[in-house]
Order: sequence, then structure tokens, then C-alpha cells
Amino acid sequence: MPTRQEPGTGEINFANLARELHRLGFNGKVGLEFYPSATEAEAFERVKALLATFS
Repeated sequence: MPTRQEPGTGEINFANLARELHRLGFNGKVGLEFYPSATEAEAFERVKALLATFS
């Protein structure tokens, strides 16, 4: 069961999802709902770093 925390902390492989969206040419917005594992600012930075890798 996923922890419902930011990407990179649970079972869902968000790196693969981001990579596939990039491969498909998706350039829209992605909405995420999660409970931060640390502060909100730290969690947001982790999400930005993960997704920036594939933009």
C-alpha cells in the first residue's frame, strides 16, 4: 500500500511515469495529492527535482 507521501517515498515508481509522459510528448500539467514526509517545502523540492529530470 502506498504511503500517500510525495513521489519517491512510496511504492509507485514516479520516475518511470514521468519518463513515459516525457517520451509520449506530454507537456500538460500534472496534479499530485500527497502528505509530505518532511516539510511541505522539502517535499515540493523533491517533486520538482524528480519531474525536472524529464522536462
